[in-house]
Amino acid sequence: MMQFVALTAGVDAVIAFVAWLVLRARLGRSLPPSPSARYLAHYLITSATFLALTAVAMGMLTGPLQMTVVFISDIALWISLTLFVLLVGVGRSATGRTVALVLLLLCAFMGSAYQVFGFVGVTLTLGPVATYILQNMAPLLMYAVWLPSAVLFFLTAIQTSNSAVRARSLMFAIGLLLITYSWASRLRIVSTEPSLTAVIIASIIGFILLLGGIIYRPQQATISAAPAWRRA
Repeated sequence: MMQFVALTAGVDAVIAFVAWLVLRARLGRSLPPSPSARYLAHYLITSATFLALTAVAMGMLTGPLQMTVVFISDIALWISLTLFVLLVGVGRSATGRTVALVLLLLCAFMGSAYQVFGFVGVTLTLGPVATYILQNMAPLLMYAVWLPSAVLFFLTAIQTSNSAVRARSLMFAIGLLLITYSWASRLRIVSTEPSLTAVIIASIIGFILLLGGIIYRPQQATISAAPAWRRA
């Protein structure tokens, strides 16, 4: 399982970093960049950092050092998920965005606190459900952010009459769903392990779709007609 997570995370980290490089190059030619573009750039680099640390921790380390690197990688994950909520929230309800951020940060704090207790050798007796949630807080928060975001992107694709916005929204939505699937086995909610080949392919295609959504450049007139949060 650890080698599976390490391989998946390593591949994802490389693609996320390439996507960040592409976006940074585009931002350098855009004055000023939109808020959504800045959030997306910050999300990609922090996500790449999380994935790279996860790959190192699961593939190369053991014992206390592994636990420490996983803890640091989860901090990077909390930051990346916060940035993604801000990205998706651009142009949407400020109240809904605030509620989502508060819930996300509260859950992230509880997950990190549980890890700290483990570092100092304190065993918490919280029952099987609470223990399961705290032990799997990272993948659970990924799904809690990515799945609703994918739904929002799908709704945008359905509702818009702008072909450029529709194409980018679909790429982001499908990419997020594939990335979510590629991490699903971490929750161990099914007894049968998924095919490693299928998981790696889904992960690669998912991040390539995100990269495609970033690279895709419609006509300037189309860009100007789209709301700011869709012009990342």
